[in-house]
Amino acid sequence: MSEFKPEDLSNIAWAFATARYAAPALFDAIGTEAARRVGEFNPQGLANTAWAFATAGHPAPAFFDAICTESIGRVREFEPQELKDTVLAIAMAGHAAPALLDAIAEESARQLREFKPQELNDIKLAFAKAGYAASALHDAIAADFERRRVRVCKPQELSVQVEARATPSPVASARDSTASATALLAVIEVRGIGLKREEQLRTVGITRAKQLAQLSGGDLARTAASAGISLKVLAACVLDARRLMEE
Repeated sequence: MSEFKPEDLSNIAWAFATARYAAPALFDAIGTEAARRVGEFNPQGLANTAWAFATAGHPAPAFFDAICTESIGRVREFEPQELKDTVLAIAMAGHAAPALLDAIAEESARQLREFKPQELNDIKLAFAKAGYAASALHDAIAADFERRRVRVCKPQELSVQVEARATPSPVASARDSTASATALLAVIEVRGIGLKREEQLRTVGITRAKQLAQLSGGDLARTAASAGISLKVLAACVLDARRLMEE
């Protein structure tokens, strides 16, 4: 195992966990090696490896202790999905890590506007599953969700939604569902698109996932150059946008 790079260890664990293939001896070996070299892992590797062990249901307290200790000191390097996946892994593994959960709750609140709506909901559920009362974070999430919901509505719809809140009805529920569907089609809902890239794409006229999904070939390269986004990164975002369009 010492010959494997940290990302290789993480990817192997992730692949076996995703395939639901029991390999206790392999996970033991990966856990020992990962704990020994935990400082070499990047945030995504830390989160993915923890998630893999938790998903596989493989007990590895020493491994989780090492992951949690390392993550506390580097939590500011974590992106929203990595924060969410780490909390979920801790919850699924039933591992006690109050100090790390405190750090993640604080960092999540700091990065709140970088979270996509589904990620906000997921991390809230993950904290609940971990039995962690993150009241301040939950309040901040609720306020941010309301801000996002209003932002995606057309101006003429706002008065309707305010009135609907006062008098709930099936029609109001349908309108809320439509607003949610519209939000899912916004370009920021594409994996890899945060507020910064959303603004970069907006400068070239792309505000919806559908527009992003239609990019290919020369258009993709020109858009990447004009928006100031790496071609490799934008290509990955296009693939996810196409996935959204197919759902």
